[in-house]
Amino acid sequence: MVGIALAIWSYYRLPVRVPKGWLYILGTLRAAGVWAILFLLGEPILTQYLQREERPLVILLADNSKSAFWKSAVSPQAFSQELGELRRSMEAKGFNTALYAFDSEIRPADSLTGQGRSSQISSSLHQALEAHPHAAAVVLFSDGQENSEVAPLPTEVPVWTVGIGSEVPTADAALEGIDLPPWVSEKQPILLKVHIRGLTVDGTLIVRSAGVEQRFTVPAQTQRYSVSLPPLPVGYHALRLFLEVPNDPNPSNNQRATLVEVRPERITFFLWAGEITPDVAFLRGRLEQLGTVRLILARKPSGYTLMPDTLRPNPQDVHI
Repeated sequence: MVGIALAIWSYYRLPVRVPKGWLYILGTLRAAGVWAILFLLGEPILTQYLQREERPLVILLADNSKSAFWKSAVSPQAFSQELGELRRSMEAKGFNTALYAFDSEIRPADSLTGQGRSSQISSSLHQALEAHPHAAAVVLFSDGQENSEVAPLPTEVPVWTVGIGSEVPTADAALEGIDLPPWVSEKQPILLKVHIRGLTVDGTLIVRSAGVEQRFTVPAQTQRYSVSLPPLPVGYHALRLFLEVPNDPNPSNNQRATLVEVRPERITFFLWAGEITPDVAFLRGRLEQLGTVRLILARKPSGYTLMPDTLRPNPQDVHI
């Protein structure tokens, strides 16, 4: 206000003769300019608060894997009807709901057929929460069969779990791992060991490589199974392993893949030791999986079992 008053007063003090009407006009314009500058410097903020109440949203996730409907403990059709009744009951009590089926990913509710090959619980929870970031809670319907995913569970909202399926959990066989040397030599058989869990009946291990398929019968209750494969040509080869188990509820964790390198020459290891001790014997056994091992033992005081000056240098040899 002081600035505006000074702007008007300054026009009355002009030394030039200006008609009185123009003095009012010019004073008003200057006052308006000063007011506009002060208004901008004040950075006025207009804030409007709108308050709106919405019903809380609850996400319903229904397991669509085969294991959930094993032995017809519950049919997909009956399960869908029960979920529909639950949705209507929750909406009558003031909740909004979003229903999804899930196996390897979330799917529309009408995709609940009980034919999914896995139960990716954690990733499906994340997908549902990404689709509904303001959800208040999640209700998860699943048999809880283990799957191969390693994603952490979300912690943004509470997750309520409801168990479905048969009263007695079904046995889920799985290939848990493969022990295989990183490389083998040409014309050398490939030795691999597989780790198996939950094999309650006889199964069949299928190994595919270079267009060749081999089958091995694995007895029930086997936890480790060794396989000797014929030599492969030089190069890199993919090995694909499948475990066939009758009526397995979750076949998605019955397969593994790995890569083996076949090198053109077999390496010779020269193992230098004072004597054969248990640790030397263990190391020798491991090295023999990769190549030929020649022991050089110290003979006291006469020297070595194999004199060092008789060794022919070879860039492929390894001395330990």
